Amino acid sequence: MSKTRNIGLALSGGGSRAAAFHCGVLLAANELGLESKLKTVSTVSGGSLLGAAWMASIAKGITTTEFVPIMKGKLEKGFILKTIFRKNALNLIKPNYNRTNLLSDTFDDEFFNGLKLDQLPEEPKLCINVTVLNTGQVGRFTRDGFSSSYFGNLTENYSYPIIKVPEINLAMATTASAAFPIGLPPIKLKKDKYFPQVDFIDILENHRKIYISDGGIVENLGVQTLLKSNRYGANDIILSDAGTKENAWYRYPIFSATVSFATFCLSPNILTRLLTLMNNKQNRSMRRISVLETEISRLVDMFRKVTLKNVQNIKSQIGYNSTAGRKRIILVQINQKWSELIEKIPLWRFKKLSINPDSQCEGIEKQLLLKGIDLSREKKIYDDMGGDETVEILNSIKTGFTYLTRSEVNNLIQQASWQMHALHKIFW
Repeated sequence: MSKTRNIGLALSGGGSRAAAFHCGVLLAANELGLESKLKTVSTVSGGSLLGAAWMASIAKGITTTEFVPIMKGKLEKGFILKTIFRKNALNLIKPNYNRTNLLSDTFDDEFFNGLKLDQLPEEPKLCINVTVLNTGQVGRFTRDGFSSSYFGNLTENYSYPIIKVPEINLAMATTASAAFPIGLPPIKLKKDKYFPQVDFIDILENHRKIYISDGGIVENLGVQTLLKSNRYGANDIILSDAGTKENAWYRYPIFSATVSFATFCLSPNILTRLLTLMNNKQNRSMRRISVLETEISRLVDMFRKVTLKNVQNIKSQIGYNSTAGRKRIILVQINQKWSELIEKIPLWRFKKLSINPDSQCEGIEKQLLLKGIDLSREKKIYDDMGGDETVEILNSIKTGFTYLTRSEVNNLIQQASWQMHALHKIFW
C-alpha cells in the first residue's frame, strides 16, 4: 500500500458482542502494520464504546496489545449490573437525570475518568456517530466538537461547522451513540446551554432542544462517514460489521406481549419518531439505489461500446474527478464462514489472479497457494475455534451490554482476526 493513502476504520454497533469482535480487528490491524496508517476511526453504539475506550487508552500511553486484554476483562464482567447497583442510582428520581446518564457514569468509571473530547489523540481521529432525532440525520462527535446537518451554515467545502461542546465529555458522547431509545432515553441538549452561538437553519430553525440518540438508528455500520464526509473520508476502509445473520421471526404470544408492553412503558414517546425515522431512512436509501442503478447501467452500456477512438470521450463522460484512485475495503463479519469467504471472492479478483472461479473452496485455496497466497494459518485459526459450528453460536449472541463468557470473547476475537489476515492477503 502506498504511504500516501490512508485508512478509515468503521466499527459497527452491536453492544458488547461488537466490542469483543472489534478487538480482533484492532489486534490484526496492529499485526499487519495497518494501525499506523489509520486516519479516522468511525464508530456506532457498541463500536463507539470500543473505539472510545481504545482512543482513551492511547491517550494514556497504553498500546493496542496492552489494551485488548484489559477490554476483554471488562467485557467478561459486563456493564448492566454495575449500572443498576451504582451508589448514585437514586439520582434517577431527579428530573434531569435518566438511565442514559447512569450508564454514562458507569462507562466513565470503567474507561474514561472524566476524559474530555479535546483530550483525544489527534490521529487517528475518533468520530463518534449519533442520531439527531430532531432531523433524522447523523451527528458526529470528535476531539474538535460536534457537527451535523442544519447546525450552522455550510462552509466553503460544503460541510457544516464544528461546534465546541466542552460540557459534553467522552463518556457522554459514547453513551449517546450507544443509547438505543427503547430502554435508554435520548440525551436532551438545550440550545441556550450547548449551542448558544450557533444559528440553527432550515428544518431546525425553531428548535430549542436537541435530542441525540443511538447512531445505529440511521446507520449502524459507521461507514457512511468514511465514504461521504469531506472531513473524515478515507482512501481505503476496514469495515468491522458485528451484525448477525438475519433469522426468521417467530411470534411467541405471551413473551411477545410482555416485551411489547415493557417496551411501550419504557419509551412511549419515542416509538412513533423511530418508525418515522426508519421509514425516511429506507426511502432515502432506495432513492440513492435507484439513481446508482441507473448510473451503473449507463456505464455498462458505455463500456460495451468502448473503442480506442472513443475511450477519451467516455472517460470524460464518467465525470468522476477524484485523484485518490480506487478505494479498497476489508469487510469483516461475525457471521462469515470460511467456505463463503473463499467462494465469494469477486470475479474481478479471480480474473486478476488468473484463478478459475468455478472451483469449490479447496480448489480455490490450492489455486491461491500457487499464486503465493497461503491461507493455511488462517484456516487453522478457523478450525481451532470450532469452524462453522462456532460461527453459528457467535451469530446467536444478543446485543446489549451484559457480560460475555470468556469463550465467547475469545472466539469473537479469533473470528475477526482470521478474516482480517485472510482478506489482507487476498486483496491488499
